[in-house]
Amino acid sequence: DADYATLWKPNATDSARWLKADLGKVKSVAVCETRFEYPNRAMQYKIEYSTNNVSWALFADNTNNHTAGSPMVDRKKVKARYLRITLCPVPSERSTCGIWEFVIR
Repeated sequence: DADYATLWKPNATDSARWLKADLGKVKSVAVCETRFEYPNRAMQYKIEYSTNNVSWALFADNTNNHTAGSPMVDRKKVKARYLRITLCPVPSERSTCGIWEFVIR
């Protein structure tokens, strides 16, 4: 939403920690930029894409990521209407991390 006053953040007890974007129609996608709440932490996550909101394919697998940064930039040329980012729990963290921006280009 291009508004840094808004933050999406799952509850620590949520079993499904994902955020889904609907592009309105199938479009070409090449880049996803994610700005996490804490850019100094290495976030583990994956991004999936779909044309029908039923069958999902992998856009980026960062479930073993150990690099911090902002934004985290993932690239893959696909056709998609929906993109979903799933945050992996970090056992050493008491709370979850949120997402300031999830930019799809």
